[in-house]
Amino acid sequence: QDLIEELKPLLKDLEKIREKDLLKEFQTYVESKSKLKQFRLEAIRAGFKKKWYENDYQSIVNIAKKLPEQIIQEDSSLLMYYDNALSRL
Repeated sequence: QDLIEELKPLLKDLEKIREKDLLKEFQTYVESKSKLKQFRLEAIRAGFKKKWYENDYQSIVNIAKKLPEQIIQEDSSLLMYYDNALSRL
């Protein structure tokens, strides 16, 4: 039990590092001029979440347009961010 409590702050730190890496990868997608052929869904999800909280709906829509349409349609989380971002523009 004590060990678990000691590890909790470390796990939170790892989570922050992981999210930072995902967002860094997402930024490369934002800067890309072409359609995305290779990408990590985790990075897209993390980026959409961040852009949503920043009220940057246009970036969500712009990235979604770079993705294959079936990716957005098959992922409920991405579809939710995309549909809601469209409705706010």
